[in-house]
Amino acid sequence: MRTTWFSKSFGQHVAIIGVLMFVSSTAFAQAPAAPPPGAPATGATAEAERVIVTGSNIPTAEEVGPNPVTNLNRDYIEKTGAISVEQLLKDQPINNSNSIPVANNG
Repeated sequence: MRTTWFSKSFGQHVAIIGVLMFVSSTAFAQAPAAPPPGAPATGATAEAERVIVTGSNIPTAEEVGPNPVTNLNRDYIEKTGAISVEQLLKDQPINNSNSIPVANNG
């Protein structure tokens, strides 16, 4: 297939335009946006929003509510002797993968 001067030139122009668009988009992405009218002046203090904590990790009795939380930390995992994650999760009473856990087989 023969290529003409026009097709070579067109390909070069497309490549150059693509590079320029990429470079200009990153330059505009780094430019700070203009503040909207009525916005506080630069250096003015802004008021922080109040943060409400809906849960905590405070140690309490083992079963306070209907759904106690079990923490699976390194010590617990080593005590169980589980070889894989599958075995560890299968031995948990809440997630036994529709099978009878080994602990219940007397």
